[in-house]
Amino acid sequence: MRRPRGSDDGGFTLVELMLVIAILGVIMVPLSNFVISYFKTYPVTQTRLSESHDAQIAAAYLSQDVADTGLRGSASPYAPQQSVWTPTSGFPATYCGKGLGTAVLLLEWNSWTVSSGTGTPSTNSATYLVKSDSTLHRLYCAGSTTPSSDATMVHNFVYPDSGNANPVTCQATPSGSATAGACGTATPPTNVNFKLSIKGPADTSVWYVTLSGQRRQAAS
Repeated sequence: MRRPRGSDDGGFTLVELMLVIAILGVIMVPLSNFVISYFKTYPVTQTRLSESHDAQIAAAYLSQDVADTGLRGSASPYAPQQSVWTPTSGFPATYCGKGLGTAVLLLEWNSWTVSSGTGTPSTNSATYLVKSDSTLHRLYCAGSTTPSSDATMVHNFVYPDSGNANPVTCQATPSGSATAGACGTATPPTNVNFKLSIKGPADTSVWYVTLSGQRRQAAS
């Protein structure tokens, strides 16, 4: 059966098809570049966000712990005692969370319970240590060496790190420079600085961020 003459086939001409292909090419090239760029930068962006969040958590804990830090004798004149320990100054024979990881920083302070006009001090402490899975933890002990809480602060902590051999330094005054051995003296430092070494799975280099905490107590 023949079609009526002049009927419309409703198809595309070769010129129209080539024009559509050319237009799609112009649209797809920048769109493809955007998609490729997104998938390349997404892991790094997510890693940086995670690292930034870890640094904020660590800063909050360190600031509070350093502010509380300060051991004193239980009798008059209540002289200051060593309250900060680092790998360079050495750690006491027993301390909060010993054996649960590699200790990087130990902070201790008195907690007083007053009853009937007499006070009995106990020792609270916070240990910052690195576990076998490269996570930096903050262990808190109240009146004993058994941790009552364990908080993960940094998920990809590099320690030891050749570019950050001594991550913890102390200052005698807020404006003074870091003093070697100041962390291990009987008179507690005014400031404690903790330089974090963080490396995420998408990073090719270590990212450093320095946290600082200031004590509330007077040194004498």
